[in-house]
Amino acid sequence: MYLHGSTYKEIYIELNVKREDAYMTAARKFVLKIIPELSYAFSVLSMVLIQLIQDKEGPDADVPENIRNFATYFKEGVTSEGMLRYKTKGKLMRVETHLNFK
Repeated sequence: MYLHGSTYKEIYIELNVKREDAYMTAARKFVLKIIPELSYAFSVLSMVLIQLIQDKEGPDADVPENIRNFATYFKEGVTSEGMLRYKTKGKLMRVETHLNFK
């Protein structure tokens, strides 16, 4: 949902909240609390993978960019390095990036 550019409303509907909430609290909590926590967890995983690669291949090992930036992709709500660069260069929001990125 989030990584595919869904809006708050689409996330709210997908979360299947039982009560009506004009402020979409569940979706906001998901995006503002859960996503950063998951991003942090993925950053730890990325650091472990980077360390494993460097232990095996040496400190100058060529670590793939998708491993180095995985937590950033998740936090920013993008699915690739190209999309992250497009979003950053254009100073775009997540949904706008997904709508316009080719």
